[in-house]
Amino acid sequence: MPENQSKIKRIWHRVTGDERSTLKAPMLNTVIMVYIGLTLLCYVLFLIAPFVTFISQTPLRHIQSYLGILGALLLCADLFTNKVVWRTPYCMLLYGLCALAGISALMTISYGVEDNLFLICWTLIEFSLFYSCAYRWERTRLRKFMKYLYATILLCWFVACCVSVYQYVFQIGYRYVINPLSDDNSLARQGFLEGRLFGIFSPLNHAVYVSLMLLMIGVYYLIHSKRALIRAALLIANLPLFFHIILSGSRSAQVSMLVCSFAILWLWFRNRSRYTDFRRFFLPMGLALLLTVVLAFGFMGIKTALGEVPHWVDSVSASGKPEAPPTPSGEVEPSPEEDVLHREGLEENVSNDRFRIWTDYLSLYREIGLLGLSPGNYMSYIRENHPDMFIVQYVRDNYPGKFMHGTIYHVHNGYLMVFVSTGFAGVLLMLAFIVLCLIRLVRYMKRQARVSDAFIFAFAVATAGAISAVFDKGVFFMNNPSSFLFWMALGFLMAKSENTEQRSSLPCLRRKKHGD
Repeated sequence: MPENQSKIKRIWHRVTGDERSTLKAPMLNTVIMVYIGLTLLCYVLFLIAPFVTFISQTPLRHIQSYLGILGALLLCADLFTNKVVWRTPYCMLLYGLCALAGISALMTISYGVEDNLFLICWTLIEFSLFYSCAYRWERTRLRKFMKYLYATILLCWFVACCVSVYQYVFQIGYRYVINPLSDDNSLARQGFLEGRLFGIFSPLNHAVYVSLMLLMIGVYYLIHSKRALIRAALLIANLPLFFHIILSGSRSAQVSMLVCSFAILWLWFRNRSRYTDFRRFFLPMGLALLLTVVLAFGFMGIKTALGEVPHWVDSVSASGKPEAPPTPSGEVEPSPEEDVLHREGLEENVSNDRFRIWTDYLSLYREIGLLGLSPGNYMSYIRENHPDMFIVQYVRDNYPGKFMHGTIYHVHNGYLMVFVSTGFAGVLLMLAFIVLCLIRLVRYMKRQARVSDAFIFAFAVATAGAISAVFDKGVFFMNNPSSFLFWMALGFLMAKSENTEQRSSLPCLRRKKHGD
């Protein structure tokens, strides 16, 4: 028996490698990091509607599929060389989640193959390549790469946010088909409509979380920049992003912004506390909570002031109707409200139908069972077997074009998405991963009298991603920029929280010359 155990350990070691194999093929690590940056940039651009309309007329319209195939090839190459994909903490739980999704996909294969293949492949790429990016380069090189990547993405996003804010100021709202070659040719809301700034983005919720995460990263660089000109440029570039969050009307993003502000302030004050007893925990928390309340009132005041801007520039008529210019698809007039940022219907429907959506999905727990309905086929299954449910009827009655192509109301909760896709077994793996990550981070913060500013803001980005999963499909079985940023930030946190004796073996914690 001991000999068999020893043989199994040797085989497992050969498959997964160790810390020394991380740099076996350094060029591959470089290629993977370039791939991660290029993929993140492409997906950010795909949230900008005019870019999607333009690129849909070119051979690059399938670039997301090309990037998925390339990511799968890079993952396979890493498995046989550097084996970094095995180095990330608790990664086996994530790979187990993908395996369960694969099994549930086989069980529901009669409903299709392509959607499951696409979603599971991208989820595996996120769990392996994006989650492990902090383990591939030494700290100095990683920080330089992230700085230039952030600057490139910020420039693109700044322009898009400026155009969107302009649409709000002059009350421009319209609908048009973003991708004429897509199966879903329904009209998308653009500009300012229904008391919300959709801007030139689609979908709105994904875009507003990108603004939030880029804003928090921008605050980090703003604090650490030593040049006044760069600080001024960062301040100007991030201001439209802040306006976008406020004007979007996304309550989840605004709540997330306050929660992340609290987390940043708490860790910031904790770093500067002189106490070593319980006061080191509670005093910074109390002060952070007080300032967060002040910030909440400040955000409300800014929103009220922004609500008056269209009146100041006379873009709202005396009757309260925005004077929107005609568009090729027809003029759309937002609701004639005195408060242009007022969203109708939320008084009677606080959750915006989310409670009804979650109730419908949870009621299927017997059919979801141990292994779930798969991430790509659950809609087709429910559409066929439960046509009278609200999640089916709503789309059928209001979006017949989408319904014809098999779409129903999606889960609107990333954690519930795991349950629907992979069943009770998947939920257990997800909960185990979340709990283990939290325990690891708490232990690290207890060991450290002071955590780095990079750790604080990476924690805030990961927190924003975790909150987004409460109100949307979130970070599991979802390929979008906010999901990518979440897994990159979480991987960085896991690398930073390594035990002292393990730290020297991690590329992201090595220093070329001097480090902070």
